Amino acid sequence: MKIKTLLSLFVVLLFLNSCSKEEGEGGRASISGKLIIQEYNNDFSIKKEKYAAADENVYIVYGDGDYYNDKTKTNYDGTFKFNYLRKGTYSIFVYSDDSTGEEESGKTTLWKTVEIKDTKQELTLDNITIAKTTKDLNGTAKVYGALYVKDYNSSGDLVAEFYAQDEDVFLMYKNGDYYIKSVKTHYDGTFVFENLPKGDYKIYAYSKDHTGNVESGYYPEFIEFSVTENFQEITLDDLIIID
Repeated sequence: MKIKTLLSLFVVLLFLNSCSKEEGEGGRASISGKLIIQEYNNDFSIKKEKYAAADENVYIVYGDGDYYNDKTKTNYDGTFKFNYLRKGTYSIFVYSDDSTGEEESGKTTLWKTVEIKDTKQELTLDNITIAKTTKDLNGTAKVYGALYVKDYNSSGDLVAEFYAQDEDVFLMYKNGDYYIKSVKTHYDGTFVFENLPKGDYKIYAYSKDHTGNVESGYYPEFIEFSVTENFQEITLDDLIIID
């Protein structure tokens, strides 16, 4: 009788222990997703570029908690993942620029609440799109340049060199996280960025990786420059990329 009582008590304790496991780490399930940026001008009147959000914070709340329990950074392609989760309810949230003007901070929060029902479930969210505003350029300086391509075959031999037309060139602040403007090269490979205020900048275009070390297959080639005077006109060296 005593053995049966002890066994019954042990089973009850195991049951209570299994029931007491709340949302959080310690499981084998996961939640993943992708973050997209929709870019606007500073008053949201013009919709600009749409692209994967790299190096952005994504937060997770376990159950009905009041504060986030963990956070992660998005990868270069905007993807993110929270691993080792137990069954239960989770809320994912990110911060977006506020287009209503009602938020004092200028930011609003976007939420997605989901439930993990299986211990090994791999749950993938629909894409989350956040808004980002960029300041319009209102300076007086100009920068000129040209995009030059070196074309190599699979053996690594240079087979052609030329100035590239209709290619994208991007402008960003030297210490910025995102580009602030892009232009297409002209028929002769030249390009120009206008209305630049004083400051430190860099331009870039994408070069093809022939080493196999870059997952996306492309990497940016940069040229840095500074605008130090009003109405300054700067001519850069050729921006050289590999094709």
